[in-house]
Amino acid sequence: MAHFATILDLKRIIKHRPSYITEEELYNIYNDGYMVVSDVNPLHFSYPVRYYDNIMIRYHIKDYDELNEMLKIFLDLFNEDIYVSNIPEEKLEIFKSIKFYPIFKTNTLIKKDFEIEGIVPNCYFIPYSNIYSQDILNIDNSFFYDIFKLKPHHIIEMSKDPYIKITLLMHNGNCIGYSIYRLNHTLGFGYIIKMAVDKDYHHKGFGSMLLREVINSFKSKGVLPICIDCIDSSTSFFEKHGFKKISSGFILKHEI
Repeated sequence: MAHFATILDLKRIIKHRPSYITEEELYNIYNDGYMVVSDVNPLHFSYPVRYYDNIMIRYHIKDYDELNEMLKIFLDLFNEDIYVSNIPEEKLEIFKSIKFYPIFKTNTLIKKDFEIEGIVPNCYFIPYSNIYSQDILNIDNSFFYDIFKLKPHHIIEMSKDPYIKITLLMHNGNCIGYSIYRLNHTLGFGYIIKMAVDKDYHHKGFGSMLLREVINSFKSKGVLPICIDCIDSSTSFFEKHGFKKISSGFILKHEI
């Protein structure tokens, strides 16, 4: 079983917090009102993070049966698609009872510095404008699997979110790539939601330049670390630029 965190739960978690999360971050999670704590081990907790029209459940738990109980609470709270990530293959069976099923294997990577190289002639960046919405969709839909593809309303909604930035990569007057990223105001880290370059421009340094622009944006705000969840085929690109893999597992989606 599990319950919403009380202030006593929070203080206990802060006292025994893991080194990779700060006291301020824990207070922010708690103040959002959705921190859920395990009844079995009161140091284990989870919380929802919203990424455009989906909910991703983050957690600090070693026992996946406890996580299964916590997910039941979130299912009663949200009507959006709900996902949970980094579930080991040997633990997938646990979550079938509440209709969470694997859709992709992913890696979570983290970068703790702002160092990156990459310069491409005739390459520049502009903020999002709706006149380029179709260009973004064309690039995105040719690159990502169906479940990860952007839809027009995603772009509209994200462009209105003050914590999300959409940047366009331009070359010779054409939009050839985009990045979508956010400073998570709850946790205080940078999160790259999506980035892609037109397939005609792959392996020419444009992806590195796009990532450099994203990192420089975080640098201007002093935001570290920078995180991304990506599939196996994209992992080597980010590792080349200083990201370190901290976990691997499956993304599960709740099927209604």
